[in-house]
Amino acid sequence: MKISGQRAFLKPLLGTAVLLAVLGANVYIRSYPVAFPQLMPQARQAVLEKLGIDAASIIQKMYPGYHPLIQERFTKKFITEAIVRPDFRNRVQKKFDEMRSAYRDERGRSFFLEIDPWYRVRLTRFVLENGYPGDKRVDGKVYDTYVTAPDGWEVTPHRLLYYLSAWLYKACSKAVSGVTPERFLFYLPLVFAGVFLMILYFFCRRFFSPFVGILAVIFTGLTPIVVMRSAAGWFDTDMLNVIFPLCTIWCVAEAVRSRRIAGNIVFTLLAAFFTALFAYTWLGWWFIVVIITAFYAWKILDVFNNCREKSGLSFKEAVPYAVSCVAYLLASAVFCRWIAGISFFGLLISSVKENLLLGGSQTASIWPLIEYTVNELRAVDMGTLGAFFCDSLYLEISFIGVLWIYLTRKKNGAEAPVLLTAFWMFFMFYAMTKAVRFAFFFAVPFGIFLGVFFDEVRIRGLSFVRERVRGYGKAFFYALIGCLIIIPALYFGAFGIRETGPNLHPLLEKKNYEVFTGKIPACTPGNAVVNAFWDVGHWIKELSGRRTIIDPQTQNRPATYWVAKALMTGNEEETVRILRMLNNSSRDILEEIDPWVGDRFRTIALIRDLLECKAEDADRILGGYPFPDDMKQYIKDRIYFKEPSAPVYFLGYGPMKDELREVSFLANWDFAKLYAKRSLGQPPGDVIEGLRGTFGLDDAKARNIYEECASIATKSEANEALSRRDAILFAFNDGYEDGGMVYFPSGVVFDTRTFSVRAMKDGKLVRFSRVRYYDKGRYEAKDFPDAKVAAVAVIHTDKGWQCVAMTTDAVFDSFFFKILFLKGQGLSSFEPVMCDDDAAMYLYKINWPREVVHGQRDRDKVQG
Repeated sequence: MKISGQRAFLKPLLGTAVLLAVLGANVYIRSYPVAFPQLMPQARQAVLEKLGIDAASIIQKMYPGYHPLIQERFTKKFITEAIVRPDFRNRVQKKFDEMRSAYRDERGRSFFLEIDPWYRVRLTRFVLENGYPGDKRVDGKVYDTYVTAPDGWEVTPHRLLYYLSAWLYKACSKAVSGVTPERFLFYLPLVFAGVFLMILYFFCRRFFSPFVGILAVIFTGLTPIVVMRSAAGWFDTDMLNVIFPLCTIWCVAEAVRSRRIAGNIVFTLLAAFFTALFAYTWLGWWFIVVIITAFYAWKILDVFNNCREKSGLSFKEAVPYAVSCVAYLLASAVFCRWIAGISFFGLLISSVKENLLLGGSQTASIWPLIEYTVNELRAVDMGTLGAFFCDSLYLEISFIGVLWIYLTRKKNGAEAPVLLTAFWMFFMFYAMTKAVRFAFFFAVPFGIFLGVFFDEVRIRGLSFVRERVRGYGKAFFYALIGCLIIIPALYFGAFGIRETGPNLHPLLEKKNYEVFTGKIPACTPGNAVVNAFWDVGHWIKELSGRRTIIDPQTQNRPATYWVAKALMTGNEEETVRILRMLNNSSRDILEEIDPWVGDRFRTIALIRDLLECKAEDADRILGGYPFPDDMKQYIKDRIYFKEPSAPVYFLGYGPMKDELREVSFLANWDFAKLYAKRSLGQPPGDVIEGLRGTFGLDDAKARNIYEECASIATKSEANEALSRRDAILFAFNDGYEDGGMVYFPSGVVFDTRTFSVRAMKDGKLVRFSRVRYYDKGRYEAKDFPDAKVAAVAVIHTDKGWQCVAMTTDAVFDSFFFKILFLKGQGLSSFEPVMCDDDAAMYLYKINWPREVVHGQRDRDKVQG
């Protein structure tokens, strides 16, 4: 009895210790962005390499005549003795401090990890200052006036994070004095992660076992994408995005399992309440509603199937499920209206329709789908999925766990939580093949069912040993069972730490931070609008305190397409007209003029013609449409004449070079091909005539577009054929001249006399078909018709030689190339006001040119 009592006492104590250890490992890996310990091995290696070079030099001078082997032995001895001295450790620490200072501000505080957290911090600060997440309130609506300039943007209804975080900060600041909102919000993701992992543990403990809970905390908590999106500095909704749906299915499972009507009602209402909190948190809230509805539908169909197969069963057994489903949906609608202020059913239906297009390049409208060009929303194939979860074997084991536990739990009637979690798993598996971003949500059921599998191994293995094994063999089998469980868990955890830890550093570096916080504010007036491609919009608002026209939260607006178009066009006048159009109004010009045109394709063709032509041709183009005179003048003012009310700048940002494929895909979107693709069900002659009439194409071009679209055979072709991607093949900055030849890395050679560029390709020396040479303001180009390799540009400045190869020569004429590579050379309306090569950031002031009509200046400026 005494031994049994000790075991009863030690068992929960041991389980608690293991759980705390697992939670501690989760918190530790998520704390990497605080002190960046992952940089210490890199710092030590860098110092060691420098020590090796210095040691070899010293030994060479001390023993110049000695054999190289002896010198090498002396060098190794010198290094061995040096690394144990305090001086070496001091040098490593100094290098370490230098490396991590790149990710810290002047106070030594780490930056937030990604771009979106800066936006979340901004809106949370507004709650602390104004009581609502915006800087302006009009007719009860909350606006952030620093985005979608000049009019501002109504903040989305998904605001729980800002109010919750502000409330938690106020509570914390009363207990801990001196903590700033920014520092509190930097560490808050660790709290959210801890809450999620505890809920996950108790969910598994409630419906499976404590052992499954511990394993789920390991397999879900240490999945790299989960760690990254819940680490210190990742202040975003991600953890809430899994807490609320997990609580929702927990409540639904309890409602179904409850044998009392009161219990069913209470848990159904709680499920609806958590759904509403989810809707108040994130725009993707609808997925849990689909899962729960599918669960109830499955249960109802299961009852009907059993009634057909077995006598004595009644269809009335399906009534409780139908009633619970209806009650859940109606209660969710009420709570969503009350808490989040949204129309539950309307938003649910529209969200499902929109997300069915995810993974493709087309939207229900005519614009390209921005998500198609975002890396984290790219589609992945089955062969790639395994890499996100250590190995595809873990995925397979997890699915085996789903099947096994469902079959065993179905026999005893306790399958509700299993079925709900399984639906979550299969739904997110499908979504994950559409966009890799959903691997984050898939990790929750993945970890649960992986834990279920190993728990089954434990239970059945121990049962086998107790019943079949005698004597000393038990110890061997117990050890074997332990290894079958512990080793995969440790290996998975090590994989998560190894793959995640080194990557947990801020996207923003100090050199860029100093530009955003210092140089941009110094170069621009306080009311300036800084245009840029969408990804840096949050930094412009939060760090520079300047307005912008798009950012990652407003990326789905047509403005993103127009900025991409402005970047890639080779006509500076067209670039200026696009930016003038965007900065004169936050409204979409297509939506404004489409009612008079009546066809969206004709409207976009009209806008394209206006942007490409001069002001003196505008009346002729507009004359073919039934616009009233004041609307014609409004269109002309917005595109040609009206100067925006605030100074406007354009920011070129170095990493845009890596986004050229995505930017060019948006910019090169072919509306004529889209028209043809959507009209393929009509007679070919009608489609060709429609192309001619809508887009002004000749018969040959229209027929070619139709035939190309008609030949599309695969989904991949359908997504890619509507546009064209341009790309940088290579870019080298460290060329050196010797005897009229300029040498670049990887064997690229430029001949200054013949202007030819040669490079090694597939083991052969080849020449580029077109070479552009920029030499301190001088420009020359030369063609080599016999060459078949893409175009290349060689740039010579006071800072040295640069060589850039592109997939197409047209990119060299683009605004994109001129602001990032030529530093504004060749541009007349863009005045360079800041050039920081170290941070790769270039700021230009737009000096709006005056359009000329019939040889006369139409106006200097049109007042609003």
